[in-house]
Amino acid sequence: MRPFDQRVTTIVVACGVFVISFFFRFLYPVVRNDFFLHVVRGRQMLLGELPVRDFVESGLPGMSVVSALAEAVGGYSLMTEVTVGMIFMSLGAVLVFLLASEASRSRIIGLLIAVWTVSMAARLYSYPKIFLYPLALWMLWRYLDRPGRVQTVVLAVCTALAFFFRHDHGVYIGVAVVLTLFMRHWQGGRRDLLRAMTLYSLVTALLLSPYLLFIQVHGGLGAYIRTGVEFSRDEAVRNSREVPEWRWEAVRWFEELAPSQPEVHVRWTANVASDDASRAAAERRHGLMHPDFQGQWLRTWTYDLQDPSRETGLSMLDDPDIEDISGIDRSTGDLVVPLAERASRFVLFEDVGTLISSNALPWLFYLFWAMPLAAIGILVWRRARGTLSLAVMPGETEKIVVLALLALLVNFGMLRSSLPARIGDVAGITPLVGAWLMGLAFGGLGSIPRRLHGWWVAGARQFSWRPLASAGRRAGRGVAAAAVLIVTCASVLEVGGFRIWLDRTGLDHGVSLATIRTLTIKNYRELSVFPPVDPWAPLGTEVLRALTRYIYECTNPDDRLFIAGFFPDVHFYSARGFAGGQEDFNPDLHSSLRNQRLTIDRLERQSVPIVLIKRDLAQAPFVDAYLRQRYRLVPHIDPETTEGLSLFVERHRAPTGVYTPLDTPCYA
Repeated sequence: MRPFDQRVTTIVVACGVFVISFFFRFLYPVVRNDFFLHVVRGRQMLLGELPVRDFVESGLPGMSVVSALAEAVGGYSLMTEVTVGMIFMSLGAVLVFLLASEASRSRIIGLLIAVWTVSMAARLYSYPKIFLYPLALWMLWRYLDRPGRVQTVVLAVCTALAFFFRHDHGVYIGVAVVLTLFMRHWQGGRRDLLRAMTLYSLVTALLLSPYLLFIQVHGGLGAYIRTGVEFSRDEAVRNSREVPEWRWEAVRWFEELAPSQPEVHVRWTANVASDDASRAAAERRHGLMHPDFQGQWLRTWTYDLQDPSRETGLSMLDDPDIEDISGIDRSTGDLVVPLAERASRFVLFEDVGTLISSNALPWLFYLFWAMPLAAIGILVWRRARGTLSLAVMPGETEKIVVLALLALLVNFGMLRSSLPARIGDVAGITPLVGAWLMGLAFGGLGSIPRRLHGWWVAGARQFSWRPLASAGRRAGRGVAAAAVLIVTCASVLEVGGFRIWLDRTGLDHGVSLATIRTLTIKNYRELSVFPPVDPWAPLGTEVLRALTRYIYECTNPDDRLFIAGFFPDVHFYSARGFAGGQEDFNPDLHSSLRNQRLTIDRLERQSVPIVLIKRDLAQAPFVDAYLRQRYRLVPHIDPETTEGLSLFVERHRAPTGVYTPLDTPCYA
């Protein structure tokens, strides 16, 4: 294929990846409460407040700014916010396709990796992770191809952009940039390296300085850093309390190959076989469960063995009531699982499917850690053997080193507790290492037929064991890679909830343009409803949504809502800004005397007729005392029906009426 045709094909496939990624999410948009964290901060900016100066900023100002700009242009609706995430994630999938195709030298592998990225269904608020890291890697690889001052400035812009979206993104990408500059310039001498590092550092500092100066003026960099450290420390404590189930479930991977209960076949003596009471007593003595009678003439029953220990086996072998037994090693007393039985359990698709689905999460976790380490190991092995010249991609060694390092940094920062919610966060960068490894294993899918033909011709001309041995090694490597690929694809679909997606979209009964069109129109209408509270909490709604509807109906648009608990969705659907400078007042994070005074000062300046409290405020005694003095509890609102939230209203504010559905005071 000519270069022009290749470029056209790549562009067409890339556009297809964008469209498929966008509609994959749009046909079933999953919006959880954590999605609204940056959204409510963006709305707060539209209400005239700025991060750091007027409310607490936890290190992701760029997301708040993008959300505010999107709502200013597209209006106050879920459609606006969801579209932002879907566009950036689809652009990230396109970049993944291009990078994976370059790393593997195969558009087929590139498309597969892009499908992985889409299918893992990272949460919509993770769009910076899916977009920024592929973008940064693209810029880093282009710099390695053609370094220069303009390219250095581009890297600085990319680092600053990542820092604004979330500070640790900027740190990880900054480390990768420094490594790239070092690898590209260290052979050119100290002066060349110092020039590149200085330019990058100065431009990055220049781009970040306005925001850092703004922080210094409004509260100080020291306080800002302390708040960030407190937040990270609190999150680390919470993570340490959670049981990382994905670790011990990995052990089940091989345990599932054995029967769920050890099974033995027992032939009783004639007297015991004919006496139910004697046989039942013997069964209890040995812990034999679930008897399955095999026939009167055989006098044999099949049992599940409750205790598969060696002692149980030896006691059964010595029991005079047992005439014969299979499934127990007569020399040791150990349980014996026939090889045929293990193989039958493994080859049955249903068992394998259950095996993979129950261990998909640990498989991907360990695979994502293993791939960058394996890539570095392969490069070290190549260098030791002097075979670096086998690289096909220009600058392959440097590019893969940067990719592996960035993948390890991202894994370190994102693959932690609550893994089901976080595993998709690395889908924009770590699978790219897999693309390179697949390229090595399969040698570029497009070249397989050509290689097979070459081996056939060589074998026909002159028989030799060496080509056959080489071909055997390649075939074995390909089979192993194919097995890993199949398991990984199944795990990606399982973790991404593809079966749930099919069920919720109705596409499990068949795919048609009419079905997709109907579903697209339906989702667009539901997401575009104004105000968003109408479909989410219509009149007559119960529990927490009823409370949200009450706040929307019984407060004024310029009133603020104070919540001690993580409920950013309540802020969004009630269309009320948050009070006290925090959408979620967490006493574990803001218990310092300075933060408590700042919260109270902000509450004093704001109109806050309603307060919702779930958290214990004992660690913030001044805020607790202020709220108790200013607000009274509405006793008939049961926290058990409102996800633990208690309703408080301002003591000295005269109600304008009563909200009949909940019998609560109204202030609108």
